[in-house]
This record gives sequence, C-alpha cells and structure tokens, in this order.
Amino acid sequence: MVWKVAICAVLRLLLLSPCAIKAKFTEELLVQPLSDGTTLVHFHFQSELATNDLIFPKAIRHLIVNLPVQELDLAFVRGRWFADRWGPPQLPVTPPGATLRSRFLPHIQDMQEMQYAWGNLTHTLSGLFCSSLNFLADAAMVSMPVHAFGDHNPEVATQWFYGSLPREAVCTENLTPWLKLLPCQGRQGLTQLMDRPTLYGASFHAMRVHLQVHGQAHNRSCAADTGSGNTCANNMADMPDPDAQQDAQGNASHDSPHALEATLTQTLTLVLRPEQLHTQDKIQTTFSNFGKVVHQNIDLQRLFNVPGVAACSKATHTHVYFSMPKSLLAKADLPQNASDLQAISNSLYSASPAPDTVISSSSAVLLLYNVTAFKKAEQPGMPSEQCSQPSLTWHQQPVDWQAQTPPVQVQQSVAGRFGDRGTLVLQMHLHETAKASLLTSNLEHSSQKNLTGQESQSLRFCIFQMVPWYFRLLYHTMHFRVDDQDVKLDDVLLAHHLQPAEGPGTIALLELCLRLPAATATGLLTIDFQKAFLTVFDHPPDAHRGFDVPAALFTFLDSEAEHQDPWMVTHRTHAAPQSDTLADHNILQHLATYKGSRIYTTGVLVPLPSPDFSMPYNVCCLTCTVLAIYILGVMSLVFGKPEDASESVKAKDKYKRFLRMGILLVCFLGLAVALDKSLQRQLQQLLVELGLINEQV
Repeated sequence: MVWKVAICAVLRLLLLSPCAIKAKFTEELLVQPLSDGTTLVHFHFQSELATNDLIFPKAIRHLIVNLPVQELDLAFVRGRWFADRWGPPQLPVTPPGATLRSRFLPHIQDMQEMQYAWGNLTHTLSGLFCSSLNFLADAAMVSMPVHAFGDHNPEVATQWFYGSLPREAVCTENLTPWLKLLPCQGRQGLTQLMDRPTLYGASFHAMRVHLQVHGQAHNRSCAADTGSGNTCANNMADMPDPDAQQDAQGNASHDSPHALEATLTQTLTLVLRPEQLHTQDKIQTTFSNFGKVVHQNIDLQRLFNVPGVAACSKATHTHVYFSMPKSLLAKADLPQNASDLQAISNSLYSASPAPDTVISSSSAVLLLYNVTAFKKAEQPGMPSEQCSQPSLTWHQQPVDWQAQTPPVQVQQSVAGRFGDRGTLVLQMHLHETAKASLLTSNLEHSSQKNLTGQESQSLRFCIFQMVPWYFRLLYHTMHFRVDDQDVKLDDVLLAHHLQPAEGPGTIALLELCLRLPAATATGLLTIDFQKAFLTVFDHPPDAHRGFDVPAALFTFLDSEAEHQDPWMVTHRTHAAPQSDTLADHNILQHLATYKGSRIYTTGVLVPLPSPDFSMPYNVCCLTCTVLAIYILGVMSLVFGKPEDASESVKAKDKYKRFLRMGILLVCFLGLAVALDKSLQRQLQQLLVELGLINEQV
C-alpha cells in the first residue's frame, strides 16, 4: 500500500508541477558573412526559472535567493568591434576586458546595504567565473551612474552599479564555468561547436551573461551589518535545496523565494578569421576601403571541426540561422519582383540543404534550420548522418560588398600624455545618411516647429565617463564644441551628474545629457586633468605599461517604436511546424528590439611617473650577499677542522678561530649599532644601568 501512495505522489508532482509548463531552455545560433571576408557567429542560450525547475542553473538560483539582485549584466570581451569594417553591431557590445553592471531591488535604499550587496555579488561572480571580479568591490573600480543606464529619460534617475576591468584577460578558465551553467554543459547541442582554438583565435570574442529577475520577495536581502549572523554568506550556506519536497498541497507559498521567476541569457559572439589562403588570393584588409574581397564557404563542420549540429536533449528548440544582409542580396542581380526564396539560391551563393523557414526584415533575410527535427544527440561522438549540416557556398568571387555605415562613431583620446597634465578628449562623428534612427521628435518644445508645421528634431544623448583618482579632473576646464564652433554647455545641457574623486581609492564620475540640433555632424568634449604622484605601493605590477582610463559610454535617448525592425515569415516548408511563432525565437526578439543606443569608445593608456623598481632589488641582493659572506665565515671558523695537525697546533688553531670569530662578531655588532639609531639608544641605556657611563653622556 505504501508503494502505491508513493507512485501516486510522484505522478501528481510530474503532472501538476509548474515546471512541466513553465520550464524552458532554448539554444540558437546565428551565422552571418561580413564584408571583409570574416564570419560572424552568435550563440544565444536562454533559460527561464520556474518552480521546481531542474534546468535553471543551481548556482544562479542560489545567487537570486541570497542577493537582492534585480538585474545584472556581465561581459568578458577580447578584441574590439570595428564598426567601419563590420558595420554597426546587431547586439550589445562592451569594451575589452570585463564589465559588470547591476541594480538591486527597489526596497533596498540604504547605500551601505547596497554597497555590501555589491561586494557580495562581485565576490560570488568572481568565484563562479574564475575571474578577478572581486577587485570591483573596491571603491576605486566601481561607480554609480544616474543617467547612463536609465530608461532613456534623462530626468528619471536609476541607481545602477557599474564596474570595469580593462586589463582582465579572457581565457578558457572563464568559458568552462560559463558552459557549466547550461543544461547540456558542452556535451550536447550547440555547445559541441565550441572548439577552444577556434573560439580564442577569433578577431573578436564576447561572452555575456544577462540575468533579469521578475518579482520581489521580502527575504531577498542581505544584512548591511557585516557582524550580524544573517549575512549573504550565511544565507548561501543555509539555503534549502531548491529541489526539496514542497508541502502536502504541492504549491509553494507566495513569499517563498522559489516562487520567483527569472530569465538567464547567455550569449557568445565571435568574428572568425578566414583560413589561410594562397598568396595570390589573400584578403585585402584596410581600414579605409576594403574593395573586393574573397569569401570562403561557410560550413559549420569546417569552422568548428565537428561532424555537424545536433540538438540538446533538454532544449525546447535548437535553431540555426543564416543571416544574409539585404546589401549583399543587392549584388546578386535579382529581379525587382523576386521573392525571398531567391535568398536561398542565386547567382551569388546557395544554401544547402534548403532551410525550413525563410524570415525577412527590412535589413536582412534569415534562413532558419530547425535542428530539433533531427535526432537529438545522446553521446558526444554522434554519427554525421544524425546531425544537421547547413552550409553556404559562394558561386561568384570576388564580392564587391560594403558593410552598412554606422550612424555614429565615437572616440576617446588623451592629449599631452607625457607631461604632468593632460586633456581627455571625447569625439563624436555623425553620418548624415544613417543618423535618422538617432533623432528624436522634440514634442515638449512645440514652439520650435518650422514653417511647414513639422516637428523639429534633435539629437539627445548622455555621456558617461569614470576616471580613476590618480587622474584629477579639472571640471572648470570643460569645453564643448559642435561642428568646430564653441558652444556653452548651459545651452545644450539637459541633465548632469558630476562627482569628483574624494582622494586615493575613489573614482571621479562625469555624466552629461545633451540636446543638439538634428543637423549636427561632429561633437567634441575636452576636459583637463592633472596626474597624481603615486607611491611605490600604488603602482600595479606592470606599471611601465601605463594606467587605463576606462572606455566612455554614449547613450542615445531614442525610444521611438518606429525604429524597431520587425521580422515576418515569408516561406515555410512542409516539414516546418505551422504552430511555430516568431515569439518563440528569442534571438529574433533581441535583434528586432535592439536599437544600438549604447556605444562605447575605446579605452586609453596614460603613462605616469614610475620609480626605479630595480633599486629595492639591488638593496636586497647586496644585503643578502653581505649576510651570506658573514654567516659563511662564522660557520667555517666554528665548525672547520684542520687536517694532519698535532694536539698543540690544534689547540692554537682553536684559539685563533675563536679570536677571529669574536673579532667578526664585534665588527658586525659595531656596524649594526652605527647604522641603527634605536639600537644605539638601547645600548646607551644598558651601559648607564651597568654604571659604566654617566647618563649625561
């Protein structure tokens, strides 16, 4: 009777558990040829947390329960994104190194509690991803911007924590724990394509983790008092197992932390270099004009050295997309009334096998391969006939194809870097043909309408820059120019947030929200800084490399819905499921809603006066050498034994050895007394107590 009750309970949990309805994990891969012959590869994994969910990573679930985190975005980037070569990024791109931004629950208002929670978060992520994120707990490495990461409204302040480590090296030690957060953990699905030499031989490598928690709970908080027992560390150790048995009703309470919902998005973006070609067929890569380049056939088996693409057994769906830009299709000499089916095979290229679905937008055509229809992999060594092998073959070479022009280009530089003072320069160049998506209608100033009655347009953006304390910003020297003409900041300023560095171990913050006319072509912001004199303990191990100024962030306040690029299905095969909607394609939702409103500059290196680090080394070597010679002489005198000597000679040599040892000892003590003032005072006090000298002496 007992086993019947147990079986009924198990069946009830399996049938009525919310996990059976809410648990979801998807994996998607986007492959796109670029105009300079390289290939863009973007992995997109998304997991959703639900009650009794066994797919969501347990480490992230512990983090959600024990820290009051509402949203966090962590990125490890190696290399730079060249917008002039590859076009504007279709997904968020951060500067090289490691960056972390996070915000906490709204009821966490105490600054001390937020800083304590930030410290626990950085240490947790540092151990989880085998990185140096724990250094972001230092006040000199983190800032709290007000407008940079807001909801595109400069008058609404949101409290974010942002930290950057430009020197952080990205390697396989970060990739391995990143893969362990996935249900298949690199053994099945798209993660089998992640060949280490291919990944870290790419021109651009960006690994990102984005966590967003939906809902709140009163017990998701950390004690700000480090001495109390209810700290995050104790909560982490005492947290109950998420897979523990629920109550008899099978429903979790409303206040339970496991009733929360969260979305974890893991992405990996690569720009793969072409294979080495013959000398006469080398790709012409210049920063000014690429001209005609030779593209290699795109074959996933060749790119990643795998037999093919298989689906993960725990994934809801596994999709592979081939993205063909409309600017590339224009070179295929297609007729004007050609359908999107011509994007599968034409005079320029052909995709094989035929895709399951063709999805189109105003900028690109996607060829969708539903890998879930193939037999799901059960072993790493899977036969090639059970895998999907989509490929793209070029028929026409070379291809005269230009990348899309980015609407804006930003740059950061430093003038006067070798003196005691310098100038931080932030530049912005707008392209007339592509900046329409950045303009915002000026609805709140109806008096600025032109003669035709149309609403005037303006360019609204925010500049965010944090500078370490050893570069002392002189805010009174701030100067702004628009189209080579001086402009007063008060005339174009929407909001600002200036925070000077209070001293060593702090950071300076500069935030400016500006409004410029729509016809603006260039913008230039300069501010002087003074270099601080650092002690020998303030220098990093590689001080002669220079000191990093983190990348600046330009946030364009464009929230117009008409700038979104919706996707629509134009063709389906008979094998494609008709119930499949675009709402299930997470990567398409990100591509359609991403506006490219946040653009980072490159970081700069500034040299500071550094001491001669060889002097301490020389002093240590000299001191150790003198001590070694002295100790060796003493040891040889004490323990040395002469050979073939009579008893009288041995006795005389013995007295000589002790005499020499005494002389060396007296000389050494005299040298020590002559050099050490405190030892002189102690010796004088001892002689006075013994009555050998007077106290006046």
